[in-house]
Amino acid sequence: MTANKADHSDNNNTLRERVGKSLLENKTAIIASILVVIFIGQVLKFVDQDLVVLGRSPSFWGIPLALLAIWLISWFKEVDWSDLGLTRPQSWKKTINAALITMVTVQVIGILQIALSDSPPNLSSYEERLTPLWLLGWIVISWTTAGFGEEVIYRGFFMKQFARLFDDQKNSSWIIGLVLSSILFGLVHFHQGPGGMLGTGILGLVFGIAYLRSGRNLWVTIIAHGLTGTTSFIMLYLGQLR
Repeated sequence: MTANKADHSDNNNTLRERVGKSLLENKTAIIASILVVIFIGQVLKFVDQDLVVLGRSPSFWGIPLALLAIWLISWFKEVDWSDLGLTRPQSWKKTINAALITMVTVQVIGILQIALSDSPPNLSSYEERLTPLWLLGWIVISWTTAGFGEEVIYRGFFMKQFARLFDDQKNSSWIIGLVLSSILFGLVHFHQGPGGMLGTGILGLVFGIAYLRSGRNLWVTIIAHGLTGTTSFIMLYLGQLR
């Protein structure tokens, strides 16, 4: 009788409840959600770049559409953005200080890679467009689709999904999530060449460590990412002027 009641209760669950439970507990569904977000975020990079959609190249829309997919997945799971780490920090001062330290660390690693590596990142696609107006646009992007968007996707979503595959109650699972999400972060920057993929992979590791050390509060890495992008584009622009 008890089993029949449980089966009847399961049958009465809404589609949202059934899908949400699967996304939380079923490893196949978790992997599928990861692949869906990767596909949505990257497929437009392979569309003809001469095509313009609402004044933007197709690849511009990859991150916003991936964020929309993550929102839909979160809706099914009945969780809000705090599940991704978007919670109010206990101290904004400590958060900003941690972000500054993270940004400086990333920039030092980047400078060392350019100076010492035989295969530095290929940044020609950015340099060709660095007029003063384009510089302002790239700074805005550094804080929006890059700073906010990429951190929600790669640290907030992918890292947690990878950790959940191996039981997110274990610290070792978060280390696996850190490594896998950083590798993925590097691979999707294939347009920067091998050096760019290596550099952004290391950047992902540094941001991921900062995210974990902050108690998985995403604002540390959002601010660090925005600062990193801003200072990098300013340095590229000043280098062109010289």
